[in-house]
Amino acid sequence: GEKGKIEAGMKATWNKDVSAFQYTEPTGTRLVDGIYVPDLVDTVDYQFGYDERIFASYFTVGQQWGMLGIQGGLRAEQAYTSSYLDGESNSTPFQNNYFRVYPSANAFVETDGENTWSLSYSRRVNRPRGRQLNPYLDVSDPRNYRTGNPFLLPEFTNSYELSHQWRRRQTSVTSSLFFKDTRDVISRFT
Repeated sequence: GEKGKIEAGMKATWNKDVSAFQYTEPTGTRLVDGIYVPDLVDTVDYQFGYDERIFASYFTVGQQWGMLGIQGGLRAEQAYTSSYLDGESNSTPFQNNYFRVYPSANAFVETDGENTWSLSYSRRVNRPRGRQLNPYLDVSDPRNYRTGNPFLLPEFTNSYELSHQWRRRQTSVTSSLFFKDTRDVISRFT
């Protein structure tokens, strides 16, 4: 119909990242005039590779009847991820594949010519990247060791929102109340 729509699509992404690191660190210290100074510097180098392939498809349908409108959608994706750490004759492969579905829904009602109320829900994804995944234990700073987790899964946020919009001529005022619930949170530990 004139006030309805159907959308469908597919998307594939491939992200390949190789990061090479090289730094020097002391293998020992010696006392000189009451101060410990580095002694016997050694070079450390390693390489971290990450390969992510995501295949997704989505379907969205929407319709409006007079003052009422709705829209719903579903996105499904299959992710294939692998990574490796290579350094000093050490190669460790990691794999982390997963399938996820992301729904969304939106409904609105125009109560009169000036006020519109809407209620929506969506699920979003935040995928880990770079140093969050790199398992190499970086001890270049003796006070702050760093390491990542190659088995991190993405974090998901469920978003809920109730909003109101008032319009008159060229003026509009929008207010909203929302709530976000994040699961499988990716966080740092110090």
